[in-house]
Amino acid sequence: MENKARFGWKRKRPTGIGNHVAELFQNQDDAQSVLKDNDYNQGEIDWLHLARKSKSNYLESCQAKSNRLRMEGNILAASERYWEAINKWNEALELTPDSCYLYELKAQALMQVGEVFPAVQAAEKATQLNHTWSEGFQTLGRSQIGLGEVDMAIKSFQTAIHLDPSNRELWNEDLAWARSLQSQIKLFNQKSKGIRYHVKS
Repeated sequence: MENKARFGWKRKRPTGIGNHVAELFQNQDDAQSVLKDNDYNQGEIDWLHLARKSKSNYLESCQAKSNRLRMEGNILAASERYWEAINKWNEALELTPDSCYLYELKAQALMQVGEVFPAVQAAEKATQLNHTWSEGFQTLGRSQIGLGEVDMAIKSFQTAIHLDPSNRELWNEDLAWARSLQSQIKLFNQKSKGIRYHVKS
């Protein structure tokens, strides 16, 4: 059976992530710059404001680092170094645990190394985090087929098609492939029943 798995690092993904932002307030110049930008008067310092801004920049730094780790994982996966890629994405998930994209990438790589059940779990997590993303359901369907859950895979592909009806790959490859497997299974079961009946007679 042709391997239908494809990898997200070849897809265009919305990142919305800028360059890595260094931590603020590491030295006196940074603090003075912030004070100047916020037009503080009479030497008074709004420490609450500084703390909030520092936290905001820390969160932005986490997102930027997660993005860097994701891209490093993409490069490793493209070189078929799947376990190393998975490790990078796991590191990224520690920083951004709500990233559906990371879970979907991880699911694809897990399928490539034969870890089918963890792949299904990762794909399910991706669809839970973003239930309107067709590619998440597409990957879920592919992993479910790897687990032998063809009927569930068909439902996942149908959901993906509902979310992205213009995606011909979903129609012509994924759903057609799953329905073909479903027909083969039904035919096999019918033949098996016929053999058992013949033996009993």
